[in-house]
Amino acid sequence: MSWDYNRYYTLHEAGDRAAAFGEELLAAYPLTRSCLGVLGKRLVKSVQFGFFSTGQDIIIEGEKGRDLFLLCEGKVDVLVGGKQVVEMKGPTLLGDKGIIESDSTRAATIRVAKGSVCLFLKIPMGLFIKDFKAQVPDPQFGQESAIFAAMFQTIQDRLFSYMAHQKALWEEANSLLNALNTKLIAKSLESQKNLNWDPKTWEHVKRQVNKLIGFRWPDDLDTTGPNLYAVMAKFLTLKMAPLKKRLKPEEYSMARHRLWQGWLEEIAKGVLKHLPKKALPIDIGEVELFNPKLFRVKLLTLLRSFEKRFELIEGIEHQAEAHFGKGQKINFLDLFAYLESFEAAFKIPRPNWIKALLAQKTAQIAAKSENEFNGSIVRMQSFLERVRSMSLDLGKAQEEKPVDLAQVNRMAREMMRSYDAHMRKVEVPVGKRLGEIYYTHEEVPRGIDLVKASGSKAVRQSIEQAYNFLATTLGLNIPSLPAPVANNLFYVFRATPGDFMQPSELAANYWFPVSSGLTLKQGDKDLFFLKPGVLLGGTAWAGIAEDEAKALKVVTPARGENDPIDTAYCLICLPRQELPWEKEKWDVAQITRQYTLILQWLCDKMLSFAGDLVKERDQHYDKWIKAETVRDLERRVQEFENKPVKLTPVQGKAVIHYLRDMLSIKAGPPEGMVTNQLSKQVYNQLIRRIKTENPSLSLDEVGNQAYTKFRLHLTEMVELVRAHESGPKALPERVEVFHQIEEEMRRLFLRLKQPVEESYFSLSLTEKPMISIGSIAKNLEPYPSVFRNFAKGFLKLLEQSQINLIFETDDYRKKVAKISSIRSQFDLQALQAQSISDGVERLRVALKAGG
Repeated sequence: MSWDYNRYYTLHEAGDRAAAFGEELLAAYPLTRSCLGVLGKRLVKSVQFGFFSTGQDIIIEGEKGRDLFLLCEGKVDVLVGGKQVVEMKGPTLLGDKGIIESDSTRAATIRVAKGSVCLFLKIPMGLFIKDFKAQVPDPQFGQESAIFAAMFQTIQDRLFSYMAHQKALWEEANSLLNALNTKLIAKSLESQKNLNWDPKTWEHVKRQVNKLIGFRWPDDLDTTGPNLYAVMAKFLTLKMAPLKKRLKPEEYSMARHRLWQGWLEEIAKGVLKHLPKKALPIDIGEVELFNPKLFRVKLLTLLRSFEKRFELIEGIEHQAEAHFGKGQKINFLDLFAYLESFEAAFKIPRPNWIKALLAQKTAQIAAKSENEFNGSIVRMQSFLERVRSMSLDLGKAQEEKPVDLAQVNRMAREMMRSYDAHMRKVEVPVGKRLGEIYYTHEEVPRGIDLVKASGSKAVRQSIEQAYNFLATTLGLNIPSLPAPVANNLFYVFRATPGDFMQPSELAANYWFPVSSGLTLKQGDKDLFFLKPGVLLGGTAWAGIAEDEAKALKVVTPARGENDPIDTAYCLICLPRQELPWEKEKWDVAQITRQYTLILQWLCDKMLSFAGDLVKERDQHYDKWIKAETVRDLERRVQEFENKPVKLTPVQGKAVIHYLRDMLSIKAGPPEGMVTNQLSKQVYNQLIRRIKTENPSLSLDEVGNQAYTKFRLHLTEMVELVRAHESGPKALPERVEVFHQIEEEMRRLFLRLKQPVEESYFSLSLTEKPMISIGSIAKNLEPYPSVFRNFAKGFLKLLEQSQINLIFETDDYRKKVAKISSIRSQFDLQALQAQSISDGVERLRVALKAGG
C-alpha cells in the first residue's frame, strides 16, 4: 500500500521488518528504552508512523495528550505562545511531558519546519500508564515508577542542556538594553530636557563632570538638564579652542563631535548605573534567567515531604542531598538512585505505588520548570524584538564585512608600480639582505614617497588611491591624526615569493601584512595564515627572538609554477623608533592630542587581533576538551570490558540498579563485583534476547545488534562508575585573556604609582573589550615621564598577550592533532547517532518497500 502524507499508520501495517526496526529505535533512548523494557511487545504493537510536510502541527499548545513522538528525520520548530523557541532536528524524542498525568496539557506547539518533511513514530503512552486510583496489586506499579523516573531524567538533562541557549539570549538582551538606555540618556542630555533624576544620581553626575572637565558644581547652581548641557558645552568650546586653528574644519568638527559624544556617553553610563530600575528609560521587565538552584530547592522540598510520611528504619542513614551531583551538576538529581535509597531506608507500604507517585511528582516539577524556562526565552525574544523595532540608533556595532581579498591584492599590486621608480632614486645600496623582509630608514619608502616617485599625474593619483583604499579597508588610518603626521609613520615594503622576516625584525618594529597569503611560522611549522591588516611585532617579541624553539617569523608563499615573474607581496611597517614615546625629545603638549590618538589606535589594533586569536584558540580548546573526554571514556570502557577491575560497593549498587531497570538483568552482590565478568554477562544476555525476539536475523545481524547495544549500555555503566569516583581529574579551563589583561594593567598602574580609574577600561566583557587611552592620558598629562613609561609598558603587555595566545592556540591545536591521530574505537555520541541513523534508514527503506 502507499502512505499518504500527514496521517498515521501502525508499524505492523508496514510489515514485521518495519516493526522490528521501529522497536530498535525505541531502544535507542533512555525513556523509550525504559518503557520498552517494561511493556515489551505491547508497546511495539501500538506504535504508529507517519510522514508529515511543512507547516503541519504534530503537537498543539494547550491541547490534552499523553502521546510520545520520535522525530526520526527532518526538522521541527518548537513554538510557545506562537513564537519560535528553538529548532530541533531528528532523531530526537518529543512530547515526553505529556505522560506526566492523565489531564496533561501540551506546553508547546511542535510544527514541521519550512522546507522539511518529517518521519515520526507516535507512541501512545496513555494506553499503558495506570491511574493511581486503580485497585491493582502493588508490583504492577513498578512500570510507572520506571517510566516516570526515566521521563524526569530526560527532561532534566534537556533542561540544563538548553540553559546555554537561554544565557546567550540573556546576554544579548542585557547588552542591547544597556546600549539603548545609554543612548536614550545621552539623547535626553543633548536635547537639554529637564531630567527626572534623584539626588543620589545627580551627586554622581557632579563627580563625573568634575572628573571629565574639571568643573566643580556650585551649590547655587540648580541641577537641571539645561544647566548640565550649558556647562559641558562651555567647557567643550574651551577645550577645543587650541585645536581650531591647527586642524582643518572637517577634522576639527569630527574631533569636537567625538569628544562631545564621549562626554555624553560617559555621563550616561554613570547615570545608568545609579538610576533606580523604575526610572530607567526602558526596563527589561519580567525577563529573567532560569534559576537552577530553585529547581534543586523544589526537588528537595518534595523529597523531604515524602520522607516525613514514613518511619526511618533504625540504623540506616539517608540524606536526599547525597543524590544530587557536584560541581557543574550540583543541581542534578539522580532520581533512580534516590528511589532505591528511599525504599531501603523507610518502612513503606505499597513501595512501588509510592515510588511511582514520587517519580511522577518530580517529573511534574521538571516539566513545570521547563515550561517556565521556555516562557522566559519567549519573553527575552519579545523584548529583543521590541527594542529592535525602535527606530533609534542604538550605537550597535556594525557587522564586520569580510575583506575583499582580491581587491586588496589588486590595490597592493597597483601601489607596487612605483616601487622600482623610488628605488632608482635612492642613493644608498639596497637589497643588502636578499630574501629578507626588514626595515631600514634609508631604503624602505613611505606611502607618500611612492606617490612622489611616480612620473605622471595619472599614475600618482592611481598610487594614492590604492594606498588610501588599503589604509581605509585594513584599518591603517589613525582617526583624527593629521595627515602629515600619519604619512611619516607608515613605510611600505615589497617582498617577493619565499621571502621571510627574522624574529629580531618583528621585535624591532610593528608590521602589517597587506597582501594575503603570508604565514606566521615557528621553524618550519605554519602557525597562522595572517589576515591582511593585523598588527604583529613589538618589544615583547624580543623575549622569544633568541629562543630558536619559540622564535616566530613571517614568510611569504613560495613561488608557484603559474605565478607571474613580477609577483610581489606588500607589507606596511610602523617603525617603533618613530613612535613619540620611543624618542628622546618629544612635545609633551601632544600627549592628549596626537600621542593619545596613536596609542589608542595601536591598542585597538592589538585588541582586535587578540579577539581573533581568542576565537581561534577557543575553537581548538573546545575540540580538545571533547576529544580528551572521548579518549578518557574510551579508555574506561576498554578497561571495564577487558580488565578484572573490582567495583566499590557504591559503584556496584549503581550498576546493579541500572541493569535491573534498563535490561532486567539480575547481578550482584555489589561487594567484589568484577567488571570484565559483568561485561561478559551483559553481552551474553543481549545475544540471547535479540536471538529470541528476532529469530529471522542471521548470526552476523544478531552479533552486530548485540554488540552495538552492549557498547551503549557499557558506556552508561562506565559513566555510573565514574560518577561515584572520588577526586575526578579536572581538565584545565581556558584563560580569560581580557580579564588577564585588565589585571596586568592594574599591576602596571601600581608600579607607576598611579590610581586606576573606573573609566580606564572595560575588558572583562569579552564581547567588545575597550581601553580608553584618552581618559588615561588626560590624568597622566601632568606627568610626561609617567605617560612615556605607561605607553611602553602598556604596549608590551598587549604584545605579550598576543604571543601567549599564539602559543596557547598552537598548544591546543597540537593536542587535538595528537589525540586525533589515535583512532578512536568508541565515541558515545557518534556511535549512538550512527546506530539511530542506521535504524532510521532501515525503517525508511522498510516503509518504502511496504508502500
